[in-house]
Amino acid sequence: MKNKFDLIMAMSEDGYFAIDDLDNMQWTGGVDKTIFKVLSFYDNPTILCGPKTFESLPLPLQGRRVMVVRSSNKKSSYYHSAAAFAEEINFAKLKKAKHLNRSAIVGGPKLALAAIEAKLIKQAYITVIPKKLKTGIGWELSDFLKTRSHTKLKFRNDIELRKYGLQ
Repeated sequence: MKNKFDLIMAMSEDGYFAIDDLDNMQWTGGVDKTIFKVLSFYDNPTILCGPKTFESLPLPLQGRRVMVVRSSNKKSSYYHSAAAFAEEINFAKLKKAKHLNRSAIVGGPKLALAAIEAKLIKQAYITVIPKKLKTGIGWELSDFLKTRSHTKLKFRNDIELRKYGLQ
């Protein structure tokens, strides 16, 4: 059976998912952090992310396991002390890894788009932050999402959580 994952990410109002490859996501603010905790802690205790996203996570993530998804079988040795917080898995093995049935992909945008194209995402939760980054990465993913219907939930009248069904 093929795994299906949730996708949890934050996007600026002008369609960027990060400022650059090593973005620390401080621009998203506290409400986004709370939404991320709720969506990942209660329903998706395993977090799947690319190596650059892993580098920016505030580790450890209480109650959640982190797995770094790589496009190749090459293992990394540069995590230093953070290596204790993550396992690694090859992207091709995501489809059938039985221990990942309650997992969420959290980025980066290239990993998210690859997972969508491989039909591995059941639903995407995108928090839209009312900030214009004017530059950054991930516009390909935001262009894809523009063509999909979604439901919205507003927080504090300025932050929007969008839920896309992608099955």
